Order: sequence, then C-alpha cells, then structure tokens
Amino acid sequence: MKKIQDTDVKSKVVLVREDYNVPLMGGRVADDFRIRASLPTLQYLKEHGARTLILSHLGRPDGEVKKELSLRPVAEHLSKLVGEEVLFFESYAKAQKGVSGMKNGQIALYENIRFNPGEEGADEKFTKKLASLGSIYVNDAFGVSHRRHASVYVLPQLLPAYAGLILQKEVATFDRLREGAARPITYIMGGAKVETKIRVVEKLINNIDAVCFGGLLANSILAAKGLSIGKSLYEKDIEKYIDNFELTDNAVHLPVDVVVAKDFEGRTPSRVTAVGDIREDEIILDIGHDTIKLFSDIIKNSKTVFWNGPMGLFEVAQYAKGTYALAEALKETTAEVIIGGGEITRAVDEVGAVDAVSYISTGGGAMLEYLAEGTLPGIEVLEK
Repeated sequence: MKKIQDTDVKSKVVLVREDYNVPLMGGRVADDFRIRASLPTLQYLKEHGARTLILSHLGRPDGEVKKELSLRPVAEHLSKLVGEEVLFFESYAKAQKGVSGMKNGQIALYENIRFNPGEEGADEKFTKKLASLGSIYVNDAFGVSHRRHASVYVLPQLLPAYAGLILQKEVATFDRLREGAARPITYIMGGAKVETKIRVVEKLINNIDAVCFGGLLANSILAAKGLSIGKSLYEKDIEKYIDNFELTDNAVHLPVDVVVAKDFEGRTPSRVTAVGDIREDEIILDIGHDTIKLFSDIIKNSKTVFWNGPMGLFEVAQYAKGTYALAEALKETTAEVIIGGGEITRAVDEVGAVDAVSYISTGGGAMLEYLAEGTLPGIEVLEK
C-alpha cells in the first residue's frame, strides 16, 4: 500500500477522502471524533505545503441536495480545530475556481459528494470531474473503504493514489489483530450486522482464544442452534457460518442468563432468567449477572481484546447495564484493547475507561469487512 509519505505534495492540490459522516444537532457537529481523527493527515499535508481539498459524504441524501446534510457545519467546526479558516466549496464550479486561488498549506472542504448520484453510482464522468480538481489522491477514510463508490474506488485509479495517516494506522492495527496480537485474544461481539460479524468469527475462529456474544448476534446464534428465544429479535439463515463452531467449544461464549421483558420500551417489569427458561412472550434485552461475571473474567485474563457492538438494547438505559459493566471490566485488564462503534465508545467514555483503550477505530462495517477479508476495495486500489 502506497503511503502519502512516499510522494512530494508541495504546491500540489491533494484530494483527500475523509469520513466526516458525523452527527449534527441544531446545525452544529454533535460528535467530532472522526473529524479530530483526520487532523494528523491534514497537519502533515499543511506542513509539507500541499493545497488540500477534502472530499466527504454526510448521511444518505440519495443523490439529491438536502440542506440538512450539508457539510458547511463541518467546515466551520474544522476551522476551529485547525485554527484557521477552512474554505468551503458548494459546487464543482466553485471548487474549480477556488482551488486555483489556494495557497500552499491551505485546506478546503467540498460539499457533500453524495449530493451527486455519480458518487454512489461510481459514475466515470463524475469521477473525472473530481479528478480534474487535483493531481494527487489520498484515501484517509477507512470507514468507507469497503464501498466501491466514485471517491473511494474509481478516483484513485485516475490519479496517483496514497494512503493517509488514519488509513495506515487502521490497517496496521487490524493486520496485527488478525495475525500477530498477543494471546489470549478475546473478541466481544454484540449488536446488529449479524451476518458480517458471524463471518468475521467464522474466518478467524482458529486465531481467537475466546469470543463472547451478546445482543442481536447472540439471539441469532441461539435461535440457529434451536434454543427458544421467545419473541426476541434475531436474524435467520446464519447456519452456514456457524457450522464449524459449537456451543460447547471452549472458545465460544454465549449468554448463560439474560434480562427479559414483554416490551422493548421498559414499560413492563423485567426479570433475569437462564437462557433455557425464556417464555414465549418474552424478549431478550440484555445479558444477566452471571454472564456479566463470565465475560468480565474472560476480559481480565486476556492479552488482547477487540470489542464491537453492545450486549443489549443500549438505547434504553435499563438494558444498557451489561454493556456498561463490561466497559468497567476494561479498567481491570492490562490487555491491548481495540474498540469500534459509537455505542461502545460512548460506554467506555461514560465509565471513565478511555485510558484502558489502546485504539478506537473510525470504521464500522469497513472494520468488520477488513477483519474478515484482510483487505477492502478502497485499499486494494492503493496497491496497484
């Protein structure tokens, strides 16, 4: 994979694909984690005299201009972070004119590229217009590198293309997790994206010492193995991925007890019950006390921990207790801890366990795809 450090960027317009798909509230950035993560790459380009034009998307505008998904608030927030004005180009015509007047070290942000249907459609004409704005391409958006979109997959085939500092760090972290992490290695897997996560475990099961399942993921495995889960949500047709690991496998840990209730909103009383005693009208909403202790002990005895996805219905406070308890357990391990996903990042932050975390990934689906496959479309094109 070619790196941005391998080329001379001075006086050149560098098109940098970042992932600024961040939450907005009241027209302002509500969580700037992904923006702050991009600062080392932007600072590197600034110090080396590049004229930096950032490309990003925000939300799912479906190829239409939607004012509420404009990146203007991101440009304003980024200006504060870098300590100087970040230019904002609302259109291709304005970008074309604006880029020609940029000075070395200046940074600009192009409007949401998903406002054009050519982005998700990987349209060649649209991509050539983007390419005409610069002379070097940098992928710094690990979180979208699993997409074969114009700015991720096609654009780097039209310009000299390199990996930014975020992308380099993400790849190095997950390569080590896949192949060279200290053992015992524990994966904690919860939440949704069931098929993708099951595929990760199925591919890496021989290199994992323990995997702890919770959330919709655990429900789906329990159902696939023929256990009653009442009215709990689950995904079907995952049997092909779990044929090569059994519930009796020492590496595979499913909940032994769960918190159940008759509704999702917390209106009806909940109870803790053994997994084998879930009633037909009950819904699994969190892991129980015994499972918390089991998973916490596994975490404490690990040398490497990877965690993605909550253990229960995290958005309802009374069903987030299992997730918070495991976040607390991170404070009692000396393991290298790698986490990904907004819920886990929030839980770790709220219990004061951030110092126990070695790395917080900017990726979601891309992170899981990379773990399963060892590469991504947006990374493969940087190797050509």
